[in-house]
This record gives sequence, C-alpha cells and structure tokens, in this order.
Amino acid sequence: MQTVSPCEVYRLDTDRFALITFRLEDGKREKFTGKIADRFSKLWQVGSESLMLDVKIGVLRLSDDAAEPAALEKLFESDAVPGDIG
Repeated sequence: MQTVSPCEVYRLDTDRFALITFRLEDGKREKFTGKIADRFSKLWQVGSESLMLDVKIGVLRLSDDAAEPAALEKLFESDAVPGDIG
C-alpha cells in the first residue's frame, strides 16, 4: 500500500463539493471528487494495487498539522477551479 497525501484541494460550489488531488509515493497523482462534509472512502486502482483513501480524514489531517495551509485556503476561499491542476 502506498502512502498518500492531499496536495491540492479546490472548492467547486457552496456545498463544499471538492476536488482533491493526492500525490502518491511514486510521484503520480490521483484525483477524487466528493463532498468533504460527508464521511466516505473511495477505492482507487493504482496499477495492480487497490488504494483506499478516506478523504474526510485526509483533509482533517492536513488541517491539523498545517502542512499545506495554502490548500485549505483554496478550499474555503476559491470560487473557481483552476483549468489545470496537474
């Protein structure tokens, strides 16, 4: 199982429907779209591995250690989604 970290978070509408980009250990990125307010997990297929991501926990962890505060600012302050997030 690879470790993942949320590296980009964007708000898509007022319901906090967000697109989160996760950076994997091998440098690849995977994207997940969903409501941040809900508790849910998404199963990603990464090569031959299955990767379970808990988006709620990931965002809370990002908030708690303030590793990337700019990502949280994008979530709460940005009204637009950048055209290319990578």
